[in-house]
Amino acid sequence: MRNLTAERTCVVAKLSDVGQSTLPLQEQMRPLMNAAPYLVLDVDGIQFTSMMLGEIVNVYMAFQEQWGSRPNGMALIRATELTRQVLRLAKLGDKIPMFDDLEQAWRSFGSSPRAQARA
Repeated sequence: MRNLTAERTCVVAKLSDVGQSTLPLQEQMRPLMNAAPYLVLDVDGIQFTSMMLGEIVNVYMAFQEQWGSRPNGMALIRATELTRQVLRLAKLGDKIPMFDDLEQAWRSFGSSPRAQARA
């Protein structure tokens, strides 16, 4: 019998499903961030405020701290045009790329220059 292996694993979290909590998003996401080196945040239906932007940056920084020395990636999917503009203005688009759907995000993890450079 052969052992199964996974070359890449990914966690997808739909932020609109995150319940009301007094914990920062980073703390709510920690178990998911620790589970796999690729993280996709589905931000469909989320209104980005400066507070939410800070929360996403904190998640990104904690994720990089966890996986930074190994191939990894984090992406947002289904962001509104306004959210995309906010992230571009904050110069976060190169660190946290945005895609229309999960398939595009998944493909980017296998072909991103960061992933190839770290592989």
